[in-house]
Amino acid sequence: MFISLVVTGFGFNAQLVKADEWCFALAESYYQQIFCQVKVARKGQHLPPFYEFKKNNEITQALLLKRVARQVGINLQRPAAPEAAIFEPRRPRSKKEPLNQPACYLDGNHIRCEDETYRLVGNKPNSELASNALGTGNRMALDVYEGATADSAAITKYLTVNYLRYLNKMMVIGLGWATLSYDKFAFLFEDLGSKGVSFSGRFETMYSYLKKDKRTLSVASRSSAPDGLTIEGRDRLDNLFVCRLGRFNGLFERQ
Repeated sequence: MFISLVVTGFGFNAQLVKADEWCFALAESYYQQIFCQVKVARKGQHLPPFYEFKKNNEITQALLLKRVARQVGINLQRPAAPEAAIFEPRRPRSKKEPLNQPACYLDGNHIRCEDETYRLVGNKPNSELASNALGTGNRMALDVYEGATADSAAITKYLTVNYLRYLNKMMVIGLGWATLSYDKFAFLFEDLGSKGVSFSGRFETMYSYLKKDKRTLSVASRSSAPDGLTIEGRDRLDNLFVCRLGRFNGLFERQ
């Protein structure tokens, strides 16, 4: 079944795609990622469609996956206890000074700010990627967090650095139009940590599957900023501005 994905958090904007084909680009939690792995292994024929699966709470998702995950050799982690503390991340440590100046404004697919211009990043066909972009040598390589779980300042610093790395790595494989928002990135850090699952390891697994998908599946390279997008809900991270509107996560890269 084809699903219309228009201006979504992993938006393949204004095109029709098969949810099962780009499952890993749509997964926003541990159990959704496991669902995708099961589908790649051509198991789980009796599982509901992805968009129906994600409507369930994580206890139900775990129950649905338990048997089939065992069949493909995945040690499925149990849901976190209800009383477990939920980490609420701070916003990333961003640089916002250019957008505080009157000369800075959103102009269609560009953010123009005095002497600098940032262009909205879209997906790219494989012909425009570096020759080794989809090879095994290109790794996500997120750092392993070694700080205290209660140190919110250390966690925010870790997430800020590694979120920028994640965004750049997604652009390397031509999926700049299909990124997690910072909030969802931070949620996965908490979600995976609560289950004793390696955050950096899971992202490495996700990246390897996305590279495989990108070798064989096409994506639309055209992109345009959605109506209603402003420069108010944004963060500046090095050479990028990240703007959010609902589930849309738009990257603007300095030219």
